[in-house]
Order: sequence, then C-alpha cells, then structure tokens
Amino acid sequence: MVPFVFALAWSLAAPEHRLDAAAMSMTTTVAGMSPAWFCIGAGKPTLLALFDTMPRVVATVLAVPVILMTSQIWLYGAILVVAVIASLMVFHRIAVPERGRTFASWRGTLKHLRGQFGPAAISLSGTTYAATPLPIGQAFVPSTVMAGFSSADTVYRFGLFSVMALGNTFQGWTLEPQEASPRKRHGAAIASHVVLGLAGAALLTFLGPLATSLIFGADKSAGMATCAFYGLSFLFISASTPFIRNLLLPQGRQRLILAWTLISAIVGVTLMFVAATRGWVDGIALSMALSEAILFLGLLIPGLRLWQKA
Repeated sequence: MVPFVFALAWSLAAPEHRLDAAAMSMTTTVAGMSPAWFCIGAGKPTLLALFDTMPRVVATVLAVPVILMTSQIWLYGAILVVAVIASLMVFHRIAVPERGRTFASWRGTLKHLRGQFGPAAISLSGTTYAATPLPIGQAFVPSTVMAGFSSADTVYRFGLFSVMALGNTFQGWTLEPQEASPRKRHGAAIASHVVLGLAGAALLTFLGPLATSLIFGADKSAGMATCAFYGLSFLFISASTPFIRNLLLPQGRQRLILAWTLISAIVGVTLMFVAATRGWVDGIALSMALSEAILFLGLLIPGLRLWQKA
C-alpha cells in the first residue's frame, strides 16, 4: 500500500511538487499505524499524548527551521514519518513487553482477521471513494477552473471532523447498557447527526464562497453551487453515520453496508467521470452528493427497522 500511495501522489501532483506530494502522502499512510485506538480502549490518554500527539508536535517544531533554511517542503513529511515510526517502536516495547508470548496461533489470528474484514472493507472503500473527486477533476478540468473546487473540497473535509467527533461521542453511549431506553439514545444520536448535517450544509452553502476566498485567496474562491453540492454530501454523510456505526454494524450487517457503499461509489465515480470529461466542475460535486444520498437511502429502512427493535 505504501509504494502505491507514493506512486499515485507522485503521478497526480504537478511536476514541481511531486516530491512534496509524495512525502505528505506518506504521512497520511503511516497515520494508520497510530496507537490511538489501543490507548483509547485501554483508557490511557497519557499514552495517547506521549506516543501519538507528542511525536507529531515535535516533528512539526523541528521541521519549521529545517524548511526555512532549505526551502524544501518535502522534509516536513520525511521528519514526520521518521518521528511516527520511532514513536511506534518505543510504544510497542512499552505497551507489549511480552511480545514474544502474545501470539496464540495462526488459526486464531486468521479467524480474528476474517471477523474484521467487513468493517475494514467498508472503511477502505469509503475512504478511497471519498478521495476521488479531486483526482478525477484534475485529470480532465483545467487547473484554473479546479482552483475553487479544490478550496471547497478542503473546507468540506475539515468539516467532516465534526461528524467523526459527534459519532465517537454517541457510539459508546448508544451501545453500552444504560437505564434510559436504547431507542431514545439512538433517537438522540440520529437527531443530533441530522441537525449537524443541516447546519453544516447551510454553512457550506452560504459561507463556503466567503470562507474559501478569505482562506485561499479571491482567485481560488469556490462557487456557491460547488459549496451547495458539497453541503448536501455533508448532510447525507452526517445523517447516515448513526445508522452505520450504532445500528447496522453492531448487528452484523457489514455485507449490507459494503454492498450499498460499493453501489454508491460506482454510481458516483461514473457520474464524476461524465461531468469531468464535459468540463462541468460543479457536476463532480453533484455526483458525490448523489452517491452519498444513494448510500443514505439504501441504509435508511434497514437502520430504521433496527431502531424500532432497540
């Protein structure tokens, strides 16, 4: 996976920024090896701060003078990758001191991996698909036209952190036994995600052009149509999150989620290619919104049925 990501970033980036893009892609790749979930599951926030947050902070601080002296942006990615890998090596020595006696059997390991295949495939397909609008647009649409689209895409992805944070907040509360009715807890999570989705869609639509102009410059300001379509994507992603994470996945409906994820991705990518080849940059964003709507509608009825049984 690492060589593939490196080669893909190198091929898609502008010639003068290929090394920068490839190096930054490596920082994203090694993020998957973060010990964050172990630390959260073990209830040890100190380990999370020491071995996940601190190495990134230190790498950033070290990279600032290095970049100022050399003017080589790719060095930041290289320093960050080294810091993450070094912290992981130390972390494993501390967290798994009996690493030579923790292995049970190949059969047990393979059984565990098969059990995680569904969630992993869902995450991989969704993450891969979410990254397709920009490369597709850049392959067919002039860079001057794509400037505003890229700005909207960046703001949209920053906004998705709020969906992740809200999902993490509600997941444990909805699934753990409580005195309150499980149905009410799921209802609160669903309502909160819908409200967040509506608020995010409105903010992206009406403030997106202004925000992108202020952040990236007037020449890279996103159009209202692009922001509105990205807002619709935000709404459907936020609304589908509680059904996927709190209802369908815990009940073993991985195949259903994966099937609808693949269907929506195929439809979305096809429409994106059609829009991009015709130079319709707003159509790329609309295609993504339509695919997210397909995923939401496909999972809505099964999710509502499980909610009624909660």
